Amino acid sequence: MEVKKVRNLLALLAAFTLSTSSAVTAVACGTADQTTVVIFDWNGVINGEQNKTADDMYKFLLDNTDTGIGQSLYKDIVDYISLSILKTNSTFAEDYEFAKQSVENQIKNIQDSLRSKYGRSWETQWKNFLKDPAQGGDGATGSYQRYFDVLLKGKANTIVSQYYVGDNYHNYEYYNTTEITIWLNDIYKFVHPGGELAEYINTGTYGDKVWIVAKSFNQTDLAPFALLQTAIRESSTPSNIKLAFKVAKTKNDEPKQPGDDYLVDPSSTIQGLLSNQQAKIAQVWMKNQGPIWTRQIVVPFKDTEKNNALKDKIELSNFNETELSTVIKNINNPSLGFQGALREQMDEIKSVTTSSTTGDLGLVTLNSDPASIKPSFSYYLYRYVTSAQGVGQQSATTLQYNLSEYTADANNLQTLIDVIDRTTTESTATHTSNYKDLVWMKDADPDTNLHSGSDGNKVAVFIDTDGIHFVQTPGITYSSTVETTTPIQDIITDYTQLLSDPIKRENATWDDVKKLADRPGGLTNTPYLDYLQTQYLLWNTKGLTTFFDLNESLNKFTSGSSDISSDIWWDYILYFNNNIDNIHWNVSVLLDDDINASDDRIYQFIDSMKTWFSSTYKRRWSLQQGIVSNDTLIKNITDLNETWEGKDYANGPAARLDPEDIKIYLNNVAAQTIWYYDPNSIQR
Repeated sequence: MEVKKVRNLLALLAAFTLSTSSAVTAVACGTADQTTVVIFDWNGVINGEQNKTADDMYKFLLDNTDTGIGQSLYKDIVDYISLSILKTNSTFAEDYEFAKQSVENQIKNIQDSLRSKYGRSWETQWKNFLKDPAQGGDGATGSYQRYFDVLLKGKANTIVSQYYVGDNYHNYEYYNTTEITIWLNDIYKFVHPGGELAEYINTGTYGDKVWIVAKSFNQTDLAPFALLQTAIRESSTPSNIKLAFKVAKTKNDEPKQPGDDYLVDPSSTIQGLLSNQQAKIAQVWMKNQGPIWTRQIVVPFKDTEKNNALKDKIELSNFNETELSTVIKNINNPSLGFQGALREQMDEIKSVTTSSTTGDLGLVTLNSDPASIKPSFSYYLYRYVTSAQGVGQQSATTLQYNLSEYTADANNLQTLIDVIDRTTTESTATHTSNYKDLVWMKDADPDTNLHSGSDGNKVAVFIDTDGIHFVQTPGITYSSTVETTTPIQDIITDYTQLLSDPIKRENATWDDVKKLADRPGGLTNTPYLDYLQTQYLLWNTKGLTTFFDLNESLNKFTSGSSDISSDIWWDYILYFNNNIDNIHWNVSVLLDDDINASDDRIYQFIDSMKTWFSSTYKRRWSLQQGIVSNDTLIKNITDLNETWEGKDYANGPAARLDPEDIKIYLNNVAAQTIWYYDPNSIQR
């Protein structure tokens, strides 16, 4: 292809995306020492030749590693989408004005610098600056508008992605305690010992601030003014009146009216509290990745038995019987239960990253690294979760399967080995497979996982090559319980005031924080997400160790890439609020006589690009609706079956993992219960 035509077509592409970097142009055009570069025949697409389509062009650009253009183009599309949404979506009206002002200030600073350096000739230097590709110029026209958009795109990308992916609920601005004390002192002079607070409100110097002082004094009573007046009259000095509560600022220092909001402090956020937009992405992440909060106790094979684990018949003598007996006793002890037993094993519950280790594994997912979370562990974990003792009890679409209950008997450990020794079972009526390989036992502590739902007092038990696993998955059957119409702003205010009181923080309970997550119009479309959010907030409120972080998981899930098959955050910004309708398509093109700017083929090409974009967006989004990572786990299980060490040993246990069975229950049970969400509800 002639270099001139390539440049013309690049200009067409640049018009679509607002800008394509000069480096991309150079690579696409090729040079004498880049003879191996392959260039897609865009001209053929526009002219309808060689049966080429816009879909062919985009697939080539995004998949062809030789050109190096795919990644830059993809990023440019993302920038273009962000700028379009920033300009057209009313949600970002104030952000757009702020971003424009910021760009104008940036440009003014550049111009002032040129004036200072070049004097009267600064305008010539400014025009050269606008043409300089290194500065973001187009190398030809020196368009001010194009340069303005280049700067604005960067800000747009940050604003839009932060809103949908990275932004937590902000804390509020609060009235300064020193200020409130000054107001109180003046009020005290007027009201003590027998003045009327109502009169001060009408005539006092700080009459309009009385409501702030009253809220700082007492926020739990419906009549804080009367309480403040009584306190002032009865106190010998103003300092005896304790101003214990933070008061969020409002517009014009007036009490908040219906529909108003408090002033937000952009530098202060409530750590870990997902916004409604983040919660939407979190629901997609849950169905796609299948996270389960998992903690476990592992009783390993004896050192002398490890090399033969599952190669010979499983015997009680393979394990430290004293340790095994202690674990069972502790789980069956009402004063300890599973959590106490876990703490007894390691003094302090710690985060661990491998399924072979006792501790808290955080959020295990369907695509966890098999080198850390073994496929056999994941298999038994998800079989337990989807059983009738887990979320299977909530499913009406798939036949439930039941696990046998192991009745704890620390004095007869053989009874446990007999039900998990991975041998063939005579009857499968109450089992999930043809083997005795997975059971459950009661957690005797009545308070353990009090808010976890009906699964809270159950422990799954199974054996793999690492030993005997005692596994608990808190919250998988949690149900939403909040019945409140309190605005989220007021709920956040109550919570931030709790955070300001060290004693209240230390004594915070589940009920103190659950409204933040389990809130109307918020996360309640997926109760398990409510549970995880509440648990994290409770840990954070009390200053305890946090064993998972939803924000971190979401940022990882939505990271950008040039690969069309990967998880790109613009899938979400398009889908939510129907943002695809907010994209405007720029068909202003720079072409020479080879293809006239008014040629119908250009507009047909633009239409084909729009069609490709819409269909690709829908196709990509549909992939997010299923459990994509399911295939990863199934492959890992299949591979494990093929290499199973015990299969070649006559005395080894017979148990094999059933990938097709677990696939059915992941898709038909878990995806319809614990990870379910209504796609229509998150598009609003």
